[in-house]
Amino acid sequence: MSYPLCSSGEMKTPSISTKPASTTNPDHNLWNNHGTWWCHFTIHHPNYTKERVRVSLHTRDRAEARRQRDFIMQGTSSIVSRIPQKRKSGPESLSSPTSPARFLTH
Repeated sequence: MSYPLCSSGEMKTPSISTKPASTTNPDHNLWNNHGTWWCHFTIHHPNYTKERVRVSLHTRDRAEARRQRDFIMQGTSSIVSRIPQKRKSGPESLSSPTSPARFLTH
C-alpha cells in the first residue's frame, strides 16, 4: 500500500492514538463486556481518516487483560504499519481479511 509523502519527502505511515495507562486509571484502553476484557484504540491514517479498533482479549482476568493491553500498545508501531486502510465505510467484521484485529495476534 502506498501512503502520501509528508513535507520532508518521507512516506507517511499510519499512527496510533492512545494515552499511556495512568496511575489514576490503570484500565485505560480496556473495558469489560459481560466478563470478557476488550482493548480499544484509534488508528490515524495518512489520508486524515481514523479507524477505531476494538479487540477482544479473551480473558476474564483483569491483570491478564492489562498485560495483553501493554503488549498490544508496545507493538503498535510495527503492527499499525501493516494495517491496510479501509476502502469502504461502515462497520467491518473482525473476521474480515482487512480487519485490524487479525494483525494483533501474539
